Amino acid sequence: MGTLELPPGSSLDAHHHAPPEVYFLTEGSGTLLIGAEQRAVRAGDVVYIPGNCVHGVKNTSDQVLKLVWVFPTHTWPEIEYHQDDVSWGSQTVRPTPSRGGQSASIAESRSTRR
Repeated sequence: MGTLELPPGSSLDAHHHAPPEVYFLTEGSGTLLIGAEQRAVRAGDVVYIPGNCVHGVKNTSDQVLKLVWVFPTHTWPEIEYHQDDVSWGSQTVRPTPSRGGQSASIAESRSTRR
């Protein structure tokens, strides 16, 4: 589990890894690449990313995009990132962990969206 902050215009480049992942978008908006699709995402969205699915996110707004990411693993070294040949922008941000085929889907968290 960890957090990611993307300044305006920056991105988490396309990549994949064996474990599935979940994003909880807490602030801002942007574009999500998941498989062959690109979708708009914003605060309040919850995104499920199947294992080995190519994905990335780009902040297309003028505000910081913040998200919480979760892997169903015990330790960070269990996650092996593989970069993919999709480039989104000039400034790339890499996730860092906090201390202490299925189809992809985006679900609204209606309780947090106003």
